[in-house]
Amino acid sequence: MSDLLRVYKGGVLVGVLDKGDSEPFYGFTYDEAYLKMSSAMPLSLSLPLSARRYTGHEAMPFFEGLLPEGDVREAVARQFHVSALRPMELIRVLGKDCAGDVVVLGEDDSCDLPEEAAYVPLLNALEEIARYPYGAISQLRAEYRLSLAGGQEKIALFHDDRAPLAEGWFAPLAGAPSSHIIKPQVTDRFPFLALNEFMCMEAARALGLDVPDAAIVPGEHPLFVVRRYDRESAEESGDGAPQMLRRVHQEDFCQAIGLTSGEKYETQKTHHAQDMAAILVGYAARPIEALGELFRRIALNYLIGNCDAHLKNYSLLLREGAAVSLAPVYDLVCTAIYDGRFGGGLSRSMGIRIGDHLNIDRVTPSDFLLLARDMRQPKRVAATILEELVGSMEAAFETAAIELAKVGAGDDAYAMAQRIVAGAAKRKDVMLKAVGLLS
Repeated sequence: MSDLLRVYKGGVLVGVLDKGDSEPFYGFTYDEAYLKMSSAMPLSLSLPLSARRYTGHEAMPFFEGLLPEGDVREAVARQFHVSALRPMELIRVLGKDCAGDVVVLGEDDSCDLPEEAAYVPLLNALEEIARYPYGAISQLRAEYRLSLAGGQEKIALFHDDRAPLAEGWFAPLAGAPSSHIIKPQVTDRFPFLALNEFMCMEAARALGLDVPDAAIVPGEHPLFVVRRYDRESAEESGDGAPQMLRRVHQEDFCQAIGLTSGEKYETQKTHHAQDMAAILVGYAARPIEALGELFRRIALNYLIGNCDAHLKNYSLLLREGAAVSLAPVYDLVCTAIYDGRFGGGLSRSMGIRIGDHLNIDRVTPSDFLLLARDMRQPKRVAATILEELVGSMEAAFETAAIELAKVGAGDDAYAMAQRIVAGAAKRKDVMLKAVGLLS
């Protein structure tokens, strides 16, 4: 087996990964011909275009960030008989359909653009995933080498949009791009998790945020299905053929800053909000707008009680001409309702600190002054953002509940909306007092 891996972006060879002595991961070197292309852009903001070889320590954050995490990584490693502690082995196995438009292949593997034949139809796919989430996903992952970054159990498949959502599902082969991410309810410890995520996403849409299309597949075990924002239509397909997709280059803030997935959560010694702001100031096409939008997203996650909004849950789109922008929002869930009285108890420490506090229950109005400073927000602008979020939250969740009622989840949807809004009462009060300090 060769120790060399080739890295492609949009079907173009970008560079190679090679093993160095005593390095924790492959080193990375951009291809000489790629560097000469007028359209060349970096794989990551942490790996600027350069002719030098990036060491394994430098390359690891971006490439390791393409892999599953935690228990999911352990499960994937067992399936493919590799070590979960050796991400260089996992990237070799799972590099064909990563987030964004990066494809990692063995030295002798081709990177031909996929044709229609690169998709295998799956009968009763959603039904099987809903009824037997671990077993169905494990089988798909093993048979087709499908996986995703992150710590939650999920699977990426292709949907033919000419078919209804419950039908028309395909497993991508040979690196063909998937179109949707499917998240099942894998445990009863967190009741109505799929409804929770759909509701928070739809509430964010009602609040005017950029949110990918999402849906709930109803049933005894509902599924949350979301369209991938890092895929877009390529060209018109012929009659009788499903749409062709093109990958869109993206990375999360962990990768952009140069941190591994194990460093995605804030600590008292880190300053993630400042680091994210610095990235936007240095690279965003419209930094003032991007900074305001990121401030709004961090505030929204606090308001709805999403303590798991860490650095890997905020991402960037990188397009030709170095046009860097915030990716649509994703992974919005109210974790705060799972407090031990309703479902299992989840941590109250937030993924990104607000001012001086990590614990969501200890945030004070003055912490938002610090956050506004960290995010380089004028006080009046920050005040307006907070006031609009608080004033519109209840109506946004009512809108989301109405959407859920349309698919038959009415009683559960309204109960979930009431639980989330009621749990946010104290946080709304903190934000309104912050508005007074900022005004």
